[in-house]
Amino acid sequence: MGREETALTRSLLTILYKDKLTLNGLIKFCFPELKFHFTNTLLRQSSFAFEKDHGEYGRTDIEILNKSIHLIIEAKIGGGQIRIDQAKKYSNILNESLSKIKLFVFLSELNNYSAIKKLKSKYRNIKYSNISWANIFDELLKKRKSISINLRDEFRNALLGSHEMKISDIDIWAVVVRGKEELNLEKHGIYRNNKYHNPIMVAKREWDKDIKKVVINNLYPVLHVHDPRSDFAKKYNQNNGKDYVYQLGEKIILKNPIIKKFSQASAIAMTFK
Repeated sequence: MGREETALTRSLLTILYKDKLTLNGLIKFCFPELKFHFTNTLLRQSSFAFEKDHGEYGRTDIEILNKSIHLIIEAKIGGGQIRIDQAKKYSNILNESLSKIKLFVFLSELNNYSAIKKLKSKYRNIKYSNISWANIFDELLKKRKSISINLRDEFRNALLGSHEMKISDIDIWAVVVRGKEELNLEKHGIYRNNKYHNPIMVAKREWDKDIKKVVINNLYPVLHVHDPRSDFAKKYNQNNGKDYVYQLGEKIILKNPIIKKFSQASAIAMTFK
């Protein structure tokens, strides 16, 4: 399901989406003074979103929304810090919400009470709470003997249904290759660079003569990033070269090219149907 933090957060959302008792347990634990619970009807009327894109406000980790309640959960693992400036942006999303009850949960191992105190004084119509991953397990999941989730259907719905696949940050690395490096990419499935990144895809920038713009026609899945000192990298790094070697999978040919004004940094954010 992705990187460690992403996988854990998405798994939690799937459980909340499928298990009403855990969802209501979360509300009760975080907001004991709130007399609210999800009924089956309200659950069917709710939207559950993972990394929902709000433009200038950023992407929320978990968002649950219906006419009665709007809940945002910002999650970090380990020593990850929830930044106050980002929390303010998410609070602005809630502030503009038409839902009656507006809730913001900080999910992390760190104590966020000072940040929550500042937010409470500014956003008086939003309720804030803090919960840890240990609380999620000990107070919510441990009490459930079993939670039945059909992951096959969840994957099918996410990939083929009305959802969108979002690729963002440096997950697509749009690169310029010429000469020998172009041959490495297309014939050997190799891309070399002296920088280490962790992209999902590498994409070659190409000049389209007809529309007179730089486009991407193909994507290459990244199978592995080899350290310059590894035996695999040394095959392609001659004369003691210090490049990381990106081992690529089979080329994916896009039906429609990606047309975008590419920055020098070459990391792009795209949304695909």
